Amino acid sequence: MAEGTQLSMTDDGRLAVTKRAAAGAGADRLRREARILEQAAHPGVVELLAAGDLDGGAVLHTAFVGGGTLAEQLGALEAAKGAMVAAALATTLADLHDRGIAHRRVTADHVLMADADRVRLCGLADAAVISEAGACDTEAAAAADIEAVATLVREIAGSPAGADTAALRAVADRVLLADPPARPSMRTLAQALSALTPGAGPSTPPVAPGGRILAARPSAASRRPRLPHGRTAMAVVVVTVLVIGAVLATKGSGPGPSAPVVAAPPPAPRPTDTSTDTSTSTSTTEPPGTRVWPTVPRSDPAARPAVVEVAGGVVSSSGRRWQVAAPDDLVVIGDWDCDGLATPAVVRPGTGHVWTYANWAEGTEGVVADAAGTVPDAMSATAVTVDGCHHLEIVDTAGTTTRLDLRP
Repeated sequence: MAEGTQLSMTDDGRLAVTKRAAAGAGADRLRREARILEQAAHPGVVELLAAGDLDGGAVLHTAFVGGGTLAEQLGALEAAKGAMVAAALATTLADLHDRGIAHRRVTADHVLMADADRVRLCGLADAAVISEAGACDTEAAAAADIEAVATLVREIAGSPAGADTAALRAVADRVLLADPPARPSMRTLAQALSALTPGAGPSTPPVAPGGRILAARPSAASRRPRLPHGRTAMAVVVVTVLVIGAVLATKGSGPGPSAPVVAAPPPAPRPTDTSTDTSTSTSTTEPPGTRVWPTVPRSDPAARPAVVEVAGGVVSSSGRRWQVAAPDDLVVIGDWDCDGLATPAVVRPGTGHVWTYANWAEGTEGVVADAAGTVPDAMSATAVTVDGCHHLEIVDTAGTTTRLDLRP
């Protein structure tokens, strides 16, 4: 059997890239690539048409993508198209990482240009799959993918270099200049890149039957209600969870309502008079996991602090659960008004809308969010201590840090 790669036509008239390899290591490699392509089926991955054995060797057919490779277009990409390509690539890889698949060879040669704003990944023969390589090896490969994408984004931003590609370069530098353990996930990187694309904006998730929609108040100027100081304080918890939404609801420690209380995103808030001070920063951090610990409640300094978990838009502590949001926003918990009670703040990436909550929901009653300002192109958020209170520190895609004092 003749080995090599050639164009062919399938029985149903589709143009295909056909790879053939004789018996041995080459055939084994093609068979593995076929298995991975089957597991990695995705609009952003080259399509597997057929695969099998032939004359003791192996044959692999994938759909032909006629736009060439990213490597061939690096010097001619406009800023807007470069952002779309980078965002599409990172989003595809984030989806693969969620399935336990890491590419391991992310280069411009392995990115096929499908059309104006879509790309197809190829070259998955050496991909790491968690079912084969194990969790540790796959996580290491995923970390290598993140660095490779950031490097590629820097190359895209440099062709041609200019002010219109500065935001792309800033996103890449925030990854590459950070210590590896502090680098964001591929999903966070994809979100930051997507915020740079024309018309970027989060979509509205559907509301479940029986759910209620709680909108943000039109202004944050009204005084927020407070709980008594004797209540246990859920103190600062910093979490960069990608979530959308703005309402708190609890299922309580007993049986919950028959239909879960859910939240839809509130309308875009109006900017407020929240004070800010701005400086530049190149740091980027993401917590290693979802388990975090609040400080000891000030009502009982000797007490053991309760464990607080934030995952999937839900805050959990002491057997109780609060629905905070849904995918794509940033959630940070802190004592924003310096009253000893820590509550969530939500930042919407891209638009940068910020909401805060006065307290935690009781029973099935929801808590309405207060609009607290806007920091356009927000990418990450954290709580910092200033004079004994917490301020919300937001970093945008250009690397600029904005600090919000959220006290009413």
